[in-house]
Amino acid sequence: MRSISTYILCAILLSLAGMAHAADVPEFTGTWVVDGPYTKEGLKGKVVVLYFFEEGCPTCRGRWPGLLQTSKQFENDPVLFVGINSGNAKNVVEGYAKGVNAPGTGWAFYVDSDRSFEKKTINMEISLQNIYQAMIMDPSGDAKMINAEKLADAVKSALPGAKWKIDAAEVPDALKKAWRMFEFGRTGDAAPLVKQALASSDPKAKAAAQKMEAAIKEEIEKALTDAKAKLDAGDKWVAYKKYEAVSVTYKDFAESKPAGAELSKLRGDPKVAKEIQAKGMLDKANEMIASPNKSVSAQGKQGLDAIIAQFPETEAAETAKSLKK
Repeated sequence: MRSISTYILCAILLSLAGMAHAADVPEFTGTWVVDGPYTKEGLKGKVVVLYFFEEGCPTCRGRWPGLLQTSKQFENDPVLFVGINSGNAKNVVEGYAKGVNAPGTGWAFYVDSDRSFEKKTINMEISLQNIYQAMIMDPSGDAKMINAEKLADAVKSALPGAKWKIDAAEVPDALKKAWRMFEFGRTGDAAPLVKQALASSDPKAKAAAQKMEAAIKEEIEKALTDAKAKLDAGDKWVAYKKYEAVSVTYKDFAESKPAGAELSKLRGDPKVAKEIQAKGMLDKANEMIASPNKSVSAQGKQGLDAIIAQFPETEAAETAKSLKK
């Protein structure tokens, strides 16, 4: 049984959560389950609710029917609900999501195994003493803490600035899955379905697919322009990452081919090559840190030190330093 002081502390923390203050949301570099993956850039223009929860809290688990009802309330609006769990492996979070009947309800789950996302956003650790917190990201990408018990009110306040790229009424049911992926920035996942619908005998499906295709091609053109601007400015590593994103995300579209050519050139640059190698080490270290095996997790943490020592001037080294704090 919890002590009275524990309940008082929880009440204080939840009260503080209701006080709106600005917060910064980093890129989602962890693992997605149930739905996703999503990116911060891809979610711009939409409202995003980030709900940080403690998986071992029975009263928190009992809140999920209400949370799922909240997402149901906004199922036709440009809103994404994300449950964020820190300090656990993917299979633990996936099992929890299924246990609260979240799949198919409009909720995505994000696995913050090394607690880096939690640290960078709410700057506090979710535990049995701090059972849940919430944040809302508005259509411009700005975020603030909100009262976790009043998610619907926060969504209603943020919705006026959010919008669909293509009106839902123009999209037939057969194409709704691809449309939602496209709307929330999962263009790479939507692309094959859009390509298929372009040959549809259903005029409405074909028309919707053509609109999505046109919008995707505009995205590709803009992304390539942004990448070239970074390259021209001499920021080769940022340019590489942008070209890589174009190459992966839009691989089903011929318009993305120039990105592949630029990537080949940039891989030969010594600085970019170091960044690529360091990033590979960081990805492996994070994977090991997230392991339920304590020995493997410890080796992953040692990997952070190796990155800092071997590649001190890389982006991965800076990330490794922040993870060690």
